Amino acid sequence: MAGRSVRTAFLAASATLLASVVLVGFAGAAGAQYNVPPSLGSSGPTANADGSFTVTLTAQGFGPGTTVTFSYNPTLGTAVANGSGVATLVATFPASLSGKSVTVTAAGVDASGQPVTATTVVSLGTGGGSSSGGSSSGSDLAFTGSNTSSIAVRIGAVALVLGVALVLGTRSRRNDRVEV
Repeated sequence: MAGRSVRTAFLAASATLLASVVLVGFAGAAGAQYNVPPSLGSSGPTANADGSFTVTLTAQGFGPGTTVTFSYNPTLGTAVANGSGVATLVATFPASLSGKSVTVTAAGVDASGQPVTATTVVSLGTGGGSSSGGSSSGSDLAFTGSNTSSIAVRIGAVALVLGVALVLGTRSRRNDRVEV
């Protein structure tokens, strides 16, 4: 009889641990995809032979499959956000902007269909220049994680505590039995 209760306690603890791992995994995967604040970054610029500049713009935090419009005054172009909500556009800026900085905006909708925008400043220097990223959240660093991870960790911790309680409760009942 004691062997059966140990086996039952082991199975209950194993099931609880498995459930917590699954909950943490799903919560992390879903959160990483849809809860990223909108941001826009750039790489380059690269000077072209005709004096124009090529810059790669990368926007994140948009709804998967939605169209993101990139512009600084005229529209630079559009790109469709991938399954993770990231849209990338390789844009060309005219030679007349050499030595100047422009504010580029990415506009679209997030995963819930709400309009969102993100901005960055691109410096178009004469010898290549540099660009600096920004976002609508006011941070210069891109947010690449998920704000739901703390919730997933809490759910996992609760499941783990429940599993331990089940094991200890089963052991306690077994020890309380009096053999005749």
